[in-house]
Amino acid sequence: MKKRAPQSPELDRLTDALTQAYRCFNASSDPVVTDACIFEINALRARRNSLLRELRQEQGGYSQSS
Repeated sequence: MKKRAPQSPELDRLTDALTQAYRCFNASSDPVVTDACIFEINALRARRNSLLRELRQEQGGYSQSS
């Protein structure tokens, strides 16, 4: 049986912020704003991945289904 992905309020916040950053990217027609969105997306993904690693270590790891 596979374990579920770890959850935390911080992970939820990062996921919401990442969704918003993608919306900003998709709606932007200004190259400067598009670049800013790309930087924000990359930063949020790095933070989310780091938090996921920490949560996995706390929970003893889990199998990712995708």
